[in-house]
Amino acid sequence: MAISSKGKRKINVQEMNHFWWVHLEGEDDFIGSPVLTVISEKQGLHVRYGIQQLDEQRFVVVLGPYFKGISGVGGPWRRFMCPKFGSGDVVTPKDVAALISWCHETQGESVEVDYLARVVGVVPNGVSPMKPQADPTQRKKLAIAIRPTASRLKKLR
Repeated sequence: MAISSKGKRKINVQEMNHFWWVHLEGEDDFIGSPVLTVISEKQGLHVRYGIQQLDEQRFVVVLGPYFKGISGVGGPWRRFMCPKFGSGDVVTPKDVAALISWCHETQGESVEVDYLARVVGVVPNGVSPMKPQADPTQRKKLAIAIRPTASRLKKLR
């Protein structure tokens, strides 16, 4: 599905195009405050960041299937503690690029929180699924390992 670029700005970070925009939120976590939304052109990364959050309760809401290489972030919204991006009510392309770069970091751990910023758990960051690190022959090796042999078929009968 394509993303409408109307009312959005485009930025290229780490050789990937992203769209971003700031809007007032009328529902959910950031009611009545400005929210920065970032979505990658291929819709893997999709995060929302409340600009006026308190320092001790600052988090991003992950809506897309990719975030810091952590598996299983797609589906229900997940929230992770984050540093401050931007200053006050002003968000610049530099701040957006910093947020996107932070979302692509795969080192360390991420602290998951609930909608009130209470710690739910700590999740280790993984290897980015955007740039697979696996051996290309791995699939072939797996297929050979599970292929039924005559002796396995006899055991099943």
